[in-house]
Amino acid sequence: MTRKSLLKATVLCLAMMACCVTFSACSSDENEPETIITNELTTIKAEYSVSLSEDWYRFFDIEVTYTSETGVKTILLTEDWNFDMNIPYTAGPDEFVCQVTAKPKADMPAIEENASYLLEENIQVRVNGILEDGTMSSEYGYSGNRSGTETKSSEGMKKYVTGEHSLMKFTYTPEK
Repeated sequence: MTRKSLLKATVLCLAMMACCVTFSACSSDENEPETIITNELTTIKAEYSVSLSEDWYRFFDIEVTYTSETGVKTILLTEDWNFDMNIPYTAGPDEFVCQVTAKPKADMPAIEENASYLLEENIQVRVNGILEDGTMSSEYGYSGNRSGTETKSSEGMKKYVTGEHSLMKFTYTPEK
């Protein structure tokens, strides 16, 4: 090989190496941070509602045990009731409950002969997870409801008021 050929080969080799270094140095992958889009749970929304006909309240003490912002509470209803709460997901309880129980009143009025009694109920419970973008999570939450109407004769009502009745027994344990 001649000196001239050797010089050309060396220059050509150095030029190729310079191009490789230049192209790899121009890459922008290392300089730009990756953008990760998340849409995580931020809020838990729980809604409870109890709507009963007047005869429920006349003959029964209506007891509701439910999960609130501060823990599980039990109240006695004398009229229809709604409860809504929004709490941060990080403060969510281990379990949500809503139990509605009708217990015979100690001082209930007398049951009239040949009368009809209407026992109508509409109870709804919903627990939903709200995502950062404001939409509801399809993976977090649960709902339950109970609706119905029953008419009791005076004889049927006399038997019915002798016992306790569970109108709703809702439990939801979210996965963590």
